[in-house]
Amino acid sequence: MAKGITAQEMDATTASGLVPHLGTTTNSGNAYSITTSADVKPNTKFTLKINAASSTAPTLKINNDTALPIKNANGNNAKLYASVYTLFRDGSAFILQGEGGEYGTATAADVAAGKTIGTENGIVTGTLVLPTRTIVNKSMPKQNFDEPIPFLVQDIFQIPASSKFADVYTAPLSTTQLKLDAAIWSEFTVLETGTYTATVELIDSNDVAYAILSRTTVMTLSRFSMGLSSFSIDRQAKKITYVTKPLDAPITADLTSNFNATGVLRFVARLITTKYGGTYPSITSEVQNAFIITT
Repeated sequence: MAKGITAQEMDATTASGLVPHLGTTTNSGNAYSITTSADVKPNTKFTLKINAASSTAPTLKINNDTALPIKNANGNNAKLYASVYTLFRDGSAFILQGEGGEYGTATAADVAAGKTIGTENGIVTGTLVLPTRTIVNKSMPKQNFDEPIPFLVQDIFQIPASSKFADVYTAPLSTTQLKLDAAIWSEFTVLETGTYTATVELIDSNDVAYAILSRTTVMTLSRFSMGLSSFSIDRQAKKITYVTKPLDAPITADLTSNFNATGVLRFVARLITTKYGGTYPSITSEVQNAFIITT
């Protein structure tokens, strides 16, 4: 019966014989080769130094043996770098040892920009731009007409420029959930007889206006309000979706073709009148817990 050896009895020569180091490879593209005096039979482990990185499916030829593929533990082709590796010869391939398990399916587009993820092809830097969120709460003081200008415009707030998607809301666009009070709200007061047209508008960077809400009145001593409980805009498609009252169904509308949806956008309240003199009409607006998400 063969006598075993203890760790104390094992010298460097014996240890290197158990897992031999073959030396450094040479290569022609992804075909690697090495000449060694070690006897590397199937089902044995060894180390070597790869002289240059691989690009696709690497193979290794030891002495005059048949070249075999170098694989990861999951059977995929290995990605090699100029470094030292431990491999196991299983008879049909050389299997990399100690590679740390499986990788997922995430790509650069799935990972936040500036962050990295390990893959079978090495470290990949993410390109995904995460949304930014701004919370808006503001009240605009009452603003009166300035004679003789026949209209009044009150800026409510802005959405930053973006080439993608922006969402302004206080609750999800759902007819089954009770929404909060209007995120964008304007009150119009008229005290003299005349025709008044009130609008809540979206205005682009070229001052092209799109009236989201509109109301015309000829009443005296009238006070009325209009608002949005949620609003979103698909900038690329130039399409808006909004809800005016809790539990109402969302309304979808197309912006005009000349509307610049990717620049800075302004929400404004506008009041136009045919009446001059007397006590002039006024507007006051408020934004309550509006989340502006830009991606």
